[in-house]
Amino acid sequence: MGTVDNPRGEWIALGHEPTGAPVPLAAMLTERLGIPAYIDNDVRSAVTAELVLGCGKYSDNFIYLNVGTGLAAGFVINRQILRGANHNAGEIGHMSVDIRNRDACICGRHGCAENTVSGAGFTHMVKKYGRTDLLLHRCAAAVYIGGTGGCRLCGHR
Repeated sequence: MGTVDNPRGEWIALGHEPTGAPVPLAAMLTERLGIPAYIDNDVRSAVTAELVLGCGKYSDNFIYLNVGTGLAAGFVINRQILRGANHNAGEIGHMSVDIRNRDACICGRHGCAENTVSGAGFTHMVKKYGRTDLLLHRCAAAVYIGGTGGCRLCGHR
C-alpha cells in the first residue's frame, strides 16, 4: 500500500504521506527470505499478475481498472507496465472531476473522482447526504454482534 519505487525496490510512502527515508523493502525481504523479492503497489501487482497469468497473456496493450476502496488503473503498453516519472501513473482516482466540490481528498486536492466513485467515496457521500440506510454494514454488523448494543460503526441497533 502506498507509493513504491519498483525499480529500486523501495517503499516511499504510506498512502500519499511521505514516511521519511525510503525503506529498501525488497532488499530486506530478499535477505530475510533468501530468495529474490520485488515490491509494487496493489494495483500494479494485480496488473503484473494479469499480464503473466491472466488474460493479459493474450494482449500487448490493456487497461486494468480497479474500483474498490479507492480508484486506480494499471496501463500496459507493449507488454510493459506504465509507472510514470513519479510512480503515480494510474492514480486516476485523484483527477479532479468536480471543481465545485470542496470535500478534501486524502491527496489534498478537492473534487477527486475517488471521493465519489470508490467504496470509500460512496460511504463518504451517503454519510454526507444523511443516507446511512444505504450502507450494507449496518445490518451485517448488527447481526454479527448479536444485538448487544448495535453497530459500532454507525450506532444502528
